[in-house]
Formats: sequence, C-alpha cells, structure tokens
Amino acid sequence: MQGAAKKSKCTARCTLDAKRGSITSRLTCIDTTVHYRSCIPMQNLKTEPVFEALDKIFCRYNKAGFHVKTIKCDRAFIPLSDDMLDDMGVTIDPTASGDHKPTAERNNRMLKESVRVALARLPYKVVPKVITECLGRRAAELLNVFPRERQYFLTFQSTANH
Repeated sequence: MQGAAKKSKCTARCTLDAKRGSITSRLTCIDTTVHYRSCIPMQNLKTEPVFEALDKIFCRYNKAGFHVKTIKCDRAFIPLSDDMLDDMGVTIDPTASGDHKPTAERNNRMLKESVRVALARLPYKVVPKVITECLGRRAAELLNVFPRERQYFLTFQSTANH
C-alpha cells in the first residue's frame, strides 16, 4: 500500500468521524481537498473494524492517485495513530477535548438526512440491517456524483476561457 502512495501526485486531507447508530455503526469520511464522501458500515467501533474501514478508504484514494497525508478527527482516533497510521505516513490532527470537527459533523448530518429520506420512501415498515448499510453507502455515492458548486464553477470557467 505504501508503494502506491509514493507514486501518487496529490495529497488529501480527510476528516473522519465514527457514529454508533441504533442499527449499525459507521465510519464517515469527507476529503477537504476534493470533497469526496465515504460511509463504511462497521460491526462495532473497536480497533479492528475501524482499521478495515480505513483501509478501504485509503485504497480508494490510492487508486485515484491521492495519498492521505492528514486526518482531522475526534480524540477517539488517537490510539489508531500508534498502531497503523505512523507506518503509512499519515498524521492525525485531533480536536480539543469535548470538541468536534464541523466538516465531519456536517457530513454526518447530510448522510443521515439522505438515509432518512430513502427510508421514508420505502414501502416497508421494518427494514433489515443490510438495507440500512447499503443506503448509507449509496447516499455517500450519490452525493459524490455531483460536484460542489465551487468546483462546478471553476471547471466550466476554465473551459470557457479556452
């Protein structure tokens, strides 16, 4: 995994948050460079599932040519820096005690709202856990389909000048 990271040209700064819901736990991530969102369902918030979810996120960034350089997160992720992230060259920028990252919290609200809308549109009263996990991943994928307004404007501005 480090070999792929050395070949990449761009660096990414991610904001992570882990949420324990009533049905499932999720690791959510939003990149502050290209605003790519991820939502990975986990069995629990222990170290092993979090490592697996982070590995999935890092692999996706490496395939796209990005290297995750900094992770902004809550203080809950500090133990991860000792085990895995130091070997990968990732630095953790934790918040102050009792504080949260606004970007991560906004991302969580957006994903939660998208999942609620999808659940409300389903014709069922009871939804299995697998469906809610898929809805979380799908909500993140759909939010990535359309670029943010500033990115959209810059893309068309540069093509109009040529």
